[in-house]
Amino acid sequence: MKKVFALLLALMLVLMAGCQTASPAETPEPADDPLKGIVDKFTDAIKQTPAATAKPLPEPTSEPTPEPTPEPAATPAPLPTTAPVQPKPETVTVYLLEKTEILDTGYKQFSYDSNYNIHACDGFTMDDDIWFSIYFVEKDKNGMAYMLWEEWADGSGKTFLVTYGEDGRLQEAIYERSNYSGVQCTYDDRGRLSEMSDYSDGILQSTAYYVYRGDELWQLWCEDPYGNHLYDCRVEDGVILETVYYTSDGGYSHSYMYEYDANGNLVCENFMSAEEGSFTQKVHHYKAVEVDAARAQYLLRQQEQLATIVFKYLGVG
Repeated sequence: MKKVFALLLALMLVLMAGCQTASPAETPEPADDPLKGIVDKFTDAIKQTPAATAKPLPEPTSEPTPEPTPEPAATPAPLPTTAPVQPKPETVTVYLLEKTEILDTGYKQFSYDSNYNIHACDGFTMDDDIWFSIYFVEKDKNGMAYMLWEEWADGSGKTFLVTYGEDGRLQEAIYERSNYSGVQCTYDDRGRLSEMSDYSDGILQSTAYYVYRGDELWQLWCEDPYGNHLYDCRVEDGVILETVYYTSDGGYSHSYMYEYDANGNLVCENFMSAEEGSFTQKVHHYKAVEVDAARAQYLLRQQEQLATIVFKYLGVG
């Protein structure tokens, strides 16, 4: 403020001095200005006065804004109390216990156990007469049957009995011509026929033995209960080419089987027998047995139905 006041005062003095003018002709010699010393003093004082330092503006004295206090987390509402699980009412599972399949020549009736495994199959004619009965016996919890048999219609005995091993392979088969008479077949671990025994009235008559080399039949012969050979076969490449039959009196006969049809059925058989040093030759020719179409269809369906039962319900096919 002092500096500004001094400048204003100096300016006023200069203006006052300038107002007193004279013509150029009459301009006298400048006299000593009594104010000049005063102005000079003020001017020197202004020059010697140090510049005032501006004071910094005072900082605001407001208190710092406090950080916002986080609100406490909301307490979750308690879950509704779960009602205790009520025990389900006992359910009753209904199994198919019987099924009937209609055939052209009659019908088949299947019965099942509580695990839905087939237990038996009965065949009936159109007149409701018993035709055959096949029974299945369970082996394990998976329902693998290990035995299968068919009974005579009058219940006098079995027509065949088939037994399977634990791995489901064929193990034994018994085919009965009548009660206690028939053929018993046993199989190796690959399901191939290994022995075939013939019984009559429960007494063993003969046993045929099958020996394999690799996958092909190699040897085949038949013995009586005392070990005497009843016949020997000559086998090549799995095919029986010759059979020699022995008689009880020491004789023998040859059977040459050399001619087959397209289905592998024997159509010509050449016999040669030796008796007392002489040979007798007999040639037999075979042809298909002609039956009426209805009978042929009946036999075919019977085989198909039996095969369906065996393979489908024993889990083989």
